[in-house]
Order: sequence, then C-alpha cells, then structure tokens
Amino acid sequence: MRYNIDTKFDDKSLISRTHFSIIVNVVDEEEAEVFHSEILAALQRVNAIIKYSTLHPIDNDLETGINILEQHKIYLKNATHFVEIKPYYLENPDQDKSMSENLAERHSERKGSLVSEGYAYSYPVRVVYKDTQEPFDDQYFLSLEHLIPINKE
Repeated sequence: MRYNIDTKFDDKSLISRTHFSIIVNVVDEEEAEVFHSEILAALQRVNAIIKYSTLHPIDNDLETGINILEQHKIYLKNATHFVEIKPYYLENPDQDKSMSENLAERHSERKGSLVSEGYAYSYPVRVVYKDTQEPFDDQYFLSLEHLIPINKE
C-alpha cells in the first residue's frame, strides 16, 4: 500500500516554513500510522513547529490516488531544498529523546545498546520565507533521526 505524508512546519527561529511531502510503501495502515508518528516525533525533537500533518492512502480510491500523485508531482517540481532522514534501529527507543540520548540512558542503566544505522535518504522539500511565502534563498539544512523500534531476538 502507498500513503502520502504531507506536513508543513516552521523552523524554531520562525523565519521559514517547510513543506514536506513523501510517498511511502507500507504493508498496512498501521505501519503507515507508525511511520507518520515517528516522523512527527523526529520533527518535534528538532523543535519544529508543526502546522499540519496528514496521512492519505493512495491506493484505496483511484480518483483520490491520482489527485494525490498529481499534486505530489507539482510539489516535487517546486521543491527548493532537501531534508535528510537518517534511520536508526533501536530496541524500544524513547521517541521524545534523540538517538544519542537513548544510547546514553541505556549505557547509564547498564542496558544493552543494540543499534543499527540504515542508509540516510534525502527528500525534497519546499522552503519559503514565512512572512512573504517567497522561496527561501538562503542555505537550509535539516537532518532528522528516524528512530525505528526493533525487537531483540
């Protein structure tokens, strides 16, 4: 199944607004909801101010799916910068803490610190000045830690 995650957020300095939209392939709606919540948690960890965020199924309705994909093509055409998402696989991560904070806590409690890093991905985003909505022409870098729970086997 394919889902569209569509999110707008302001940076903590309130200068820019970022539009982040991705298409994800998942097994079911529950997996899509978990992925969506993990992305929102990653944004909150960098103090982004989330203005809205939606999760839309693409494959449930042909007309809706076509509309979402057409809008996504326009979004990609208008993208101005990239956001890097680094996946980290951790046993029961606390989504309110960064990867390093999770590891430090595990170390201090003498718990195992099983962690694996996945490949980082760059996703196109549209960044505008918040007050004018004109494309952001300054440097922009945002890296998010996607903390993915794993089961220790």
